[in-house]
Amino acid sequence: MAAPAEQPPELTLQGDLFGGSPLGDAPAAPDEDTDSTAASTRPRRRRQPAIPAGEPANPLEAAAAEDSHDTSEGDLPPWHHHSLVDPQQLTPMLRHYVELKAAHPERVLLYRLGDFFECFFEDAIELSRLLELTLTGKEAGKAIGRVPMAGIPHHAAERYCAELVGRGLSVALCDQLETTPAKGALLKRDITRVLTPGTVLEEGLLSARRNNWLCAVVCDGSRWGLAVADVSTGEFRVTEREGSDRLHQELLQVDAAEVLWPTHEEPGGGAPP
Repeated sequence: MAAPAEQPPELTLQGDLFGGSPLGDAPAAPDEDTDSTAASTRPRRRRQPAIPAGEPANPLEAAAAEDSHDTSEGDLPPWHHHSLVDPQQLTPMLRHYVELKAAHPERVLLYRLGDFFECFFEDAIELSRLLELTLTGKEAGKAIGRVPMAGIPHHAAERYCAELVGRGLSVALCDQLETTPAKGALLKRDITRVLTPGTVLEEGLLSARRNNWLCAVVCDGSRWGLAVADVSTGEFRVTEREGSDRLHQELLQVDAAEVLWPTHEEPGGGAPP
């Protein structure tokens, strides 16, 4: 009896969406350093403003004090934005990261490297500021040197993504699609999930007490149409009215997690009133 034909290995996610156990130990390609040892010891950086003894905490003053620690334009590290580098001078892994980032410039790109989701350049600076993570660096090539890097453990990705989405940011997750790379090649990776405030489905990112509305608005002169949907429950409704005041009232009442406005170039896509 003839032996069954050998099946090619399937491309599979390394565990579930937010950090399940990897499907075996995937060796790193020769040119990608996952920095797992250094990454595992990264401390959380606490930047809570000091409050003198005997003085009540003022939220506005505390926020101002915290903002004073933010990176100013003059303090930005070299290569603080992905557009500043020549992709051909980058290591293969960072070249792939920059290609994906160029396709998703408005999203925080989390790139799976072993047990961590890492980000680089401007996303690393933003992630370290918002999540109080240590901003480190990674060698990007002889002509460039080190670029900013910050990361989160893959098993804690849901918690950190919930915080980012809760702040109104969109997140693109780039996961590993195979366990063993071809000889001398990188592991296959690609965007497997895009999280936006109005399209999340994971229970850990949703509130049980309120709808998570995604809202779309179209305007034609003084007349407007509004559609809202909760993709986690399937609820949907539309409204069509006139007058900017009524639109503003409707938006306040809906309190959507995400609002989509038409661009000026689209037919019938007038500017928001």
